[in-house]
Amino acid sequence: MKCKRTFHGGLNVIVFFVFILGLSCNLYTDSYEATLEQQRKQTYGAWNAAVYNTTDQVIEEISNHAIVEQVGEMDICGSAVDAEGVGIGMVGYADDAVQSMGRLTLLDGHFPTEPDEIAVEEFCLTQIGYSYELGQTIQISLMYKDQNGAFCLAQHSFTLCGVVRNYSAQWKTDQSSVISFFVTDSFSNT
Repeated sequence: MKCKRTFHGGLNVIVFFVFILGLSCNLYTDSYEATLEQQRKQTYGAWNAAVYNTTDQVIEEISNHAIVEQVGEMDICGSAVDAEGVGIGMVGYADDAVQSMGRLTLLDGHFPTEPDEIAVEEFCLTQIGYSYELGQTIQISLMYKDQNGAFCLAQHSFTLCGVVRNYSAQWKTDQSSVISFFVTDSFSNT
């Protein structure tokens, strides 16, 4: 009889330690995830919401909402593709607010101010075979949709004016596109 009681007592101790271990692991995982999220926000910026494919009226309504501190605009005009037609990154314009909120930083140079200038995320420059040397001419094959919704391919030459520190792989976008090839607003809207 004494042996049976010791067995049950030992089993209770084991169950208790398994419970404590499980609770500790859960608390550690939650704390670790929160720390990673905070580090990501500090390094790469943060926002509460993104609205895709919107109109100027919706942007104005959002901007006038009481809890909205800042609104930025990112316009994507197409995708840079390689010789096989595989997408390398999105081409478009990000205003100053997006650059600030997203903590987009340059390794060298500046964001484009002229329609023939481009700033490119560093991993994309490497992927398309260009160095980080500012002032060089870069050829981009741009795939975009025309007014009828048909896909078109056009070649564009740009002068590299800036190298953007890698950021797009760090942002949580739920598979939505962000810009890796930064052009001016005037180029993006043509």
